[in-house]
Amino acid sequence: MKNKLFDFLILQALILLAAIIVFYPLLIIQEEGHLPKEATIKMAVSERKIEGTKAFSKNDLASETFVKNEPLEKLTIADIYNLVAAADLETDSFKRREMYREIAKKWSTIDSDSCLNWGLALVSPLDKSSVLIATVSHIVVLGDIIAALELVEKIPRGEFKDDVIVCTISAIAKDDINKALNLVNSLSGEGAFRSAAGDLAKVLTKQGEFGEMQEIWEKIPYGSFRDEFGFFMVHNICRESPEKALKWVLGNSDFFNSENAIRRVASEYAKQDPAAAMDTANLIVHPGLKYSYLQELGRAWGRADPTLAGEWLLRVTAESGYDTNKLLGDGIIAEWVQWDHVNALTALDSIQDPSARNQAKLAALKALASFDPAGAANTIMPLLSPESIESRNAIRKLTSNWMQRDPLAASQWVGSLGEGPLKDVSIDELVSNILSKDRDIVMANSWAAQIKDRKIRAQANANIDRTKP
Repeated sequence: MKNKLFDFLILQALILLAAIIVFYPLLIIQEEGHLPKEATIKMAVSERKIEGTKAFSKNDLASETFVKNEPLEKLTIADIYNLVAAADLETDSFKRREMYREIAKKWSTIDSDSCLNWGLALVSPLDKSSVLIATVSHIVVLGDIIAALELVEKIPRGEFKDDVIVCTISAIAKDDINKALNLVNSLSGEGAFRSAAGDLAKVLTKQGEFGEMQEIWEKIPYGSFRDEFGFFMVHNICRESPEKALKWVLGNSDFFNSENAIRRVASEYAKQDPAAAMDTANLIVHPGLKYSYLQELGRAWGRADPTLAGEWLLRVTAESGYDTNKLLGDGIIAEWVQWDHVNALTALDSIQDPSARNQAKLAALKALASFDPAGAANTIMPLLSPESIESRNAIRKLTSNWMQRDPLAASQWVGSLGEGPLKDVSIDELVSNILSKDRDIVMANSWAAQIKDRKIRAQANANIDRTKP
């Protein structure tokens, strides 16, 4: 009787041991949270080395090169699970994601749905994004666009879906632009809209399909994607023909992003043909767009070739004055001064007409105030008119820039100014800087009390009241 009981206990112990051997790997893998439940079951089976699976060595499994080079036809699904388990053990996150990506390429070829489920179950956001992108991208590379779109549809709306669409939309567009456009409806982030718009515009530009771009533009509903797509259309067309890009902007009056786009046209025009750019400015009727175009054209030309741009400005100023080319001139001077302020100021001093010379030098000193406010302060005051809005803005800018660099020197300079509107607006700007930086109410009140103009003093006091705790 005792022997039978002993034999029974031995049998139960052996059964328990066998159960531990079989199911312990399953519990460990499932606890990791990296694989779907059905994958962990298959992994547990493969760990038992069922006939037909491949027994990789530990060194093989830990090798990123091995994952890349192992021939697909030699791998079973159980082998794939073994590779995943090995990659899970990699502590270097960069290497682990590289291994995951290579596994995803192989797994998606065998069973793309299971591979996608694996990616969705990963805990690390970077790991998840890497696997999802690799899975869908590989199916696109294999040429099965329908299957790739079905996989994208299964990914929940949000950041990971955005990542996948942004990384694949360009390749999908080359196959079918309408399918790519339909993907845009699944995007949720502003950054994703911008990236996708840029990629689609780039694809169409490379194909030279400007007519098709216009058709697509007209089909896209109003919104951020349409605005971004329009901007990138202009951006890409500019490289081939700034004139064509400008005409497109002017021909689409409902283009929300038109100001940024026309600045882009001006910038490219300045590099290719500044003279033609100035002639083309006559096509622009809208005052705001013309202002942005000429301002950016002057700056871009000044950046690209400050010497040539400066020589042109001196010549046309001598012929027709400064007012007729003020926007262009201000932009050129701003960049010229940044590049070589000593020679720029010397050259502007040579302008014969006093009014034109003062306007040009004021533009130069406003630019100089951004990086050398003390230097600008020495010569700017005689050029300023107390009643001029431009002069008031110039002294505000000077005061603000100087306060950020050297508050004590700036304060002493403001205190030394003669009484009048220019000192008042300068004090008002000084008060704003004190409040934003130091929040010193007592000092701000002390300065505000020195302002003579009632409106400007009221403005300064209101600013102080808003800052009080």
